[in-house]
Formats: sequence, structure tokens, C-alpha cells
Amino acid sequence: MELEIETFCRLCGAPLAWRYIEHNWLVPLDVEPSENGTVAVSTDNIGHTLEGTALATSRTCGVPPLYTLHQPGPGCPDLCISGGTES
Repeated sequence: MELEIETFCRLCGAPLAWRYIEHNWLVPLDVEPSENGTVAVSTDNIGHTLEGTALATSRTCGVPPLYTLHQPGPGCPDLCISGGTES
């Protein structure tokens, strides 16, 4: 399940969804699930960072889908295409 696009990264243009996670931190998530993700989004749209057994189980079963915190940089598709420069 892809998250609804709410904004776009100002550096790379990637679509983002913003969610609150532990400690009331508002963080940007990549909208598509990732096999390397660590954040599960509950039905109330709150993000939960998974670790240990819960993370391993979710990755094995694929439920719930996991998302990654957005980090613009060399791994960001838009930066790779543009060569990492901004006009």
C-alpha cells in the first residue's frame, strides 16, 4: 500500500508522506513501501519504528508494509539522474 503523497522533497523532488513517530517527531517517509523500511504506519496514520523480532517478522511476512525515512542524497533517484546538482 502506497502512502498518499502530501509534499515533495525540496532537494530532490521525491514524493513524501509526513507521519508522527515516537516522541511526537514529525518525519518525512518515502511513499512506496521498501524491503529495507523500518517504519510501519498504523490505521490511525501514526508511524511506528520496528526493531528486533517485530521488524524481522514484518519483513518476512510483508505485513504491515514498511516505509523508509526520506533522506535526500546519493541514493535518491532524482539526485542520481541530475548528477546531484540543483538548478
